[in-house]
Amino acid sequence: MSDLGIQELAPGRYDGVVDKIEFSGRPDLKVVITYKIETPDGARRLKEKELIKATTSSANHFRTAWGLARVRDILRIKGLTLDDAEIRSLPALLEGTALKVVTRNKRVAGFNTPIVVRV
Repeated sequence: MSDLGIQELAPGRYDGVVDKIEFSGRPDLKVVITYKIETPDGARRLKEKELIKATTSSANHFRTAWGLARVRDILRIKGLTLDDAEIRSLPALLEGTALKVVTRNKRVAGFNTPIVVRV
């Protein structure tokens, strides 16, 4: 643990659940997925922010592929596809989904910050 209370997480595969889904931004729409994972030291929450909708003229339009792929992966766990879901119905569809979360660390501002690699 650092002096600021930031606790590193060993890279690995953890049991988890989608804890919360939030949206932000206009006209580009971002989804914030909060995962609650079980670690040897207790439960931890990881947030992942992904762009899921952007205008085709936006410089960030290509990033929507990453965000939609993450949403698609979680929907697939529930036996659904992106065609089955509307954007605004995602919280009801995704929250509470049990899954495995694969993490690694990314160096941010001098700290090893855990990030989600895949679900």
